This record gives sequence, structure tokens and C-alpha cells, in this order.
Amino acid sequence: MRINDGVLFGFLLFCLVALIWTARRGNKKSNIPDGNHPNRRAVPLTGRQAPRKTESHDVSTKLEVFLRSFDLDIVHSIYKTSITFGPQAKPFYQCRLEGKVNLKSEDMAVANALSGWAMYLVYRFTSGLRKMQQDVQKAYDGQSLFPFDIVAFEAAVFIYDSVIREYSEGRGSVDEYSMDYFECLKNSLHTSASIMIDNSGFNLSEEFFINRLAAYSYAEKFKSLSRDKKFCALLISSVNKGKVGGIRVHEGIPHDLAFQVAAESYIPIFKSSLLDNFKEKAKEMYVAHHRGML
Repeated sequence: MRINDGVLFGFLLFCLVALIWTARRGNKKSNIPDGNHPNRRAVPLTGRQAPRKTESHDVSTKLEVFLRSFDLDIVHSIYKTSITFGPQAKPFYQCRLEGKVNLKSEDMAVANALSGWAMYLVYRFTSGLRKMQQDVQKAYDGQSLFPFDIVAFEAAVFIYDSVIREYSEGRGSVDEYSMDYFECLKNSLHTSASIMIDNSGFNLSEEFFINRLAAYSYAEKFKSLSRDKKFCALLISSVNKGKVGGIRVHEGIPHDLAFQVAAESYIPIFKSSLLDNFKEKAKEMYVAHHRGML
């Protein structure tokens, strides 16, 4: 049967248009980036989204901001201010100390300076431990960074336990200043406890410091441990529970192997690089003050 030329021409034209339309459609699909396309842009997920990684420390606490301001130059400034203004130099050690220490004592200048130094060490410990934890988390499945305030309070007690024990065990030189130096250390402890509590976001009792110091010496479960290991055990326990002095201030990070490894690794580093120097120089500073050498 002979096909009409007009019908054949129309059929061929239809096929041509169909081919062009199909080619254009395929070209548009190829321009949509797939999962491996280098220019693929992220789009919001709908329905069930992938879990979001939460930031572990995006807001500094009030105590962290306060402690961050301390350095060794500030310690010298605190001493000079206390010498110049005496009992009127209260912005540093707060009025709550009245009745607990003799604010008119000339040794308060040294006690204030030692408190400033202790605050500097507290911040150096917490910031150094945080860096160590971040490094360890690269190898372990860590959860989140530790709550700053809990570690800061535990570190403060450990620092004072170390310097007071240096005196009480007779490792420092025994001289005519020794007994008064011990009173100076106690005043410094009260000062540090006061300013840390005043600059924290919770109402911690100052008895926390005394009870913690007693735990280092008398707690039955710690008797076989060295001072460093006692500190590590108390630190890990407090962070796991999210508590300091029986007060819950954080949800805690239980069973975090990264934090445990970081604490066990960093405490000896902190002790040898910073704390040992503080224990040695604190008594020297007190004696130099009484001899008019500062």
C-alpha cells in the first residue's frame, strides 16, 4: 500500500520533535547534582533527619569568665592594692569574709595574692584539661566537654590541699614564720572559697572546701591512693554525677572514657609544670613580705 507523502512527512516531523524533547529532558536531569557532585549544595532534610551533633561548650559560665581574667601580673597587682588600701580593698575578697578572717591583718595582703594565684592555677588546670580532653576525644568516643564549674571547684580544693600539706608535713622550711604562714594559708582558702562561690551560678556552701580537704586525709576508700589519684577519683565522680558539694549543677557525663583518660594524663602534667612551683613560691612570698623584700 502506498503511503501518502504528506502523512509520511508528518510522521517524520513528529518523531523529530519527540527526539528533541526527550534529549532536552535528559539534559535537565543531568544538571541536577548527585551525591558526589562537587558543587552539590546542602538542602534541609525533611521527615526523619540525621542526628545533629550538639556543641559541648558554646557558652562560658560566669565563673569561667571571672577566672579567665587572672594572670601572674594580676596577682602582683592584688598584693600591691591590698598593701595600699588595707581592709578597704574589698572588691577582691568580698564582705562575706568578715567574721571568718582578720581583714585588718597585714598578712591579708599575702593571703589575697595567694588567692589570686590559686585562681590563676584553677583556670590553667580547667583550660588545660579541656584541651587534653579534646585531643583524647579524637581517639575515643567521647560525649561532651566537662562542666567547667565542677572541675574548677575540685581543682581549687586540690591546689589548697597540696600547699597546706606541704606545710603540715614539714616539707617546707620551719622557721619563726611557719605558724603565721599556716594562718595565712587558711585565710587564703576562705578568700578563694568566697570569691568562687560569689562568682558561680549556684549557692554552694563553703563547707564544701573543708569537707573535701578532709576527704583527702580521712576518707576510708581513698586511704590507699596517692593524693593525685584521690583528686582524679573525686574529679571523675563529680563530673560523672554532675554534682559539686551535693548540688546538681549539670546533667553529668557518666562513663566518659575520654574524660577519664584526659584527667589521668593531665593531672601529673599540671602538678609538675605549675602546682609544684606554687607550693615552693607561696612560702617564699610570705617570708619576703615580712622581710620587706616585696
